[in-house]
Amino acid sequence: MDGKYSFSLDESTMSRAGLHLGQVIDEQEIESLVLKDEFYRARDYGFLLLSYRDRSEREFRKRLLDKDFHRDVVEEVVQFFKGENLIDDRVFAERWIETALSSRPMGAMRVRHELRAKLVADPVIDEVIRVRLGREREQELARQAALKKLRTLEGYPTETAKRRFLGYLQTRGFQFDIIHELVKEHFGDDVG
Repeated sequence: MDGKYSFSLDESTMSRAGLHLGQVIDEQEIESLVLKDEFYRARDYGFLLLSYRDRSEREFRKRLLDKDFHRDVVEEVVQFFKGENLIDDRVFAERWIETALSSRPMGAMRVRHELRAKLVADPVIDEVIRVRLGREREQELARQAALKKLRTLEGYPTETAKRRFLGYLQTRGFQFDIIHELVKEHFGDDVG
């Protein structure tokens, strides 16, 4: 401006605003243009983030804030993506559970822990676990994990195999009573 560098705008922001060389704009218009430009840059970054994988709303927001976009712009971008149904924590959690459980069986405790790490809210986690991971499904997944682990424990002394079996199922996040049933089934005695 006035022959000196003042701020930068994306070419598309300039054309949307109808700016041209020699045009006079005031401070308020400049601030508005800068925020619009930041919105478009933040929105484009949001599309880039979602091109890699789905994200929870809080995770998405955090990534935008970490990129130093203005808080108001971040909220506007989040609302844009929610309005386009590109961010939905319930859908994110359901997809994540189905994908995760198809490749590595785990129990409700582990699912809860991992979804919390992805910044999904507890009420959403509770609902999705209730709907997608009922007791019968968790038992089935525990049985799959148990059979897989048992193959790796062949040749170990019984107490060592039992201890490793128990530890494995615990780290996979299965409920203790389900683990107890499987230990009893495969090792013929109590967990203790």
